Amino acid sequence: MKYSYAWLRALSGTTKAPEELAQELTVRAFEVEEVLALSAGLESVVVGQVLEVAKHPDADRLNVAQVDVGEEVPRTIVCGAPNLAVGQKVPVALPGAVLPTPDGKGFAIKKGTIRGVESNGMICAEDELGLGDDHEGIMVLPDDAPVGVPFAQYRGLDDTAMEIDVLPNRAHDCLSHDGVAREIAAMEGRVYDADAAIAADDAAHGIASDAPTRMADVLAATTDDALRVSRETKHCARYTATLITDVDNTRATPDWMRARLAACGLQSISPLVDITNYVMLETGQPLHVFDADALRADGDALALGVCAAHAGEKLTLLDEREVTLTPDDMVITDGAQPIALAGVMGGADSGVTARTTRVVLEAAAFDAPTVRRMRQRHGVTSDAAFRFERDLDPNLVTHARERAVQLITAICGGTTAAAVDDYPSPVAPWTVTLTHTAIEKLLGTQIDAPTVKDILARLDIAVAEKGGTYTCTIPTVRRDLTTPADIIEEVGRLYGYENIAPHGRNGAG
Repeated sequence: MKYSYAWLRALSGTTKAPEELAQELTVRAFEVEEVLALSAGLESVVVGQVLEVAKHPDADRLNVAQVDVGEEVPRTIVCGAPNLAVGQKVPVALPGAVLPTPDGKGFAIKKGTIRGVESNGMICAEDELGLGDDHEGIMVLPDDAPVGVPFAQYRGLDDTAMEIDVLPNRAHDCLSHDGVAREIAAMEGRVYDADAAIAADDAAHGIASDAPTRMADVLAATTDDALRVSRETKHCARYTATLITDVDNTRATPDWMRARLAACGLQSISPLVDITNYVMLETGQPLHVFDADALRADGDALALGVCAAHAGEKLTLLDEREVTLTPDDMVITDGAQPIALAGVMGGADSGVTARTTRVVLEAAAFDAPTVRRMRQRHGVTSDAAFRFERDLDPNLVTHARERAVQLITAICGGTTAAAVDDYPSPVAPWTVTLTHTAIEKLLGTQIDAPTVKDILARLDIAVAEKGGTYTCTIPTVRRDLTTPADIIEEVGRLYGYENIAPHGRNGAG
């Protein structure tokens, strides 16, 4: 998975450079396969403002612009874009810039003469910066874009993408920036406070720390007349639905969110979809939004169901692929028809659009083997299925849903009108008991009790110690920790195997 270094840094508090952090992660946790600076090719691109536009004296389709790029004298730039206009803030590639190209060779910007007029740079389209496919015209920036500032810095592209190979035994908690940030903090000797870290990150982006309406109040007030959920399959441990009204999906996704999605390899689609993707990348929990007005209502209520499909039913997915369902498929229905292949992909007919004003936010826990078989049966891949197949903690749903509601209402407006949480058998933390003697025996070294307890605290494992025996309470997100050997391995990993002297004949291991 691709991770944003800037995002990890903001949450974990690390001060290590990307390459240094990659080395530390590889030694202590996961192999980092690639470290890629996202600003590559944009080093000499700045924010400019078009001051004047005149027709080229010798070319009907060209204009000559005077562009302020923060220097003493405006630059003369010849431009053929049809949407060029006075007053625009635009990205300008200065001579010497080498813009990114699909073949990796780069496109060099040089000072030159175009039909007799000297041109000192290039006003760029979106595709020329490697930021999309749009080549219909130049990229026009918001009016508040600061002239002369490096474009990569302005757009949040002064970031580094880190390709991290998270092994299957940690996929349930570390296919997320929150999970890897916890690992980084633990490696660096700190206890990670997720709520405080996310709140501080939000504050830096102008996002209020609390949802306008607390979810507990909405859950308590919701009646069957507003929203209903039925779980008719054992393959769904938890299903939540939240109705949010008066949303505006035509608003722009904030640049900082678009930049983080891009760093992780995802394109911006719309604010509502971007937010669900962002929360998935942050928490590890997949989410989905349905257009509430595209769903069949049962009287005044919206009624969602999780059940087995009927043989021969058809469902057109968001990628426009039509699948023929079987009774072995688990689907979400609106009471009349399937609207999603559960845990894999939503249906096209209920997807959100620019006209969407009411949404139902889904956050659920689907059975890993069932999702895997459905994905294989229909040949469908998705980021959601990839995560559900790794056996996610059903308790992740709580935070992810509240987080999504917070961001939707902050960015798209709206009101949380109703919520339902069907979770009949909540997963509780469990305990693992081990002795200090067992730790030292398995690791082959002496390690004091305060050090053991400090390491476990950094991993969010609560410890009660008495007479050399540790009773460890395991957070439900760490589904891989079930035996004393699992706990001892964690102690050894963070203590540092390089700090353990080898044993054996003549001191050799």
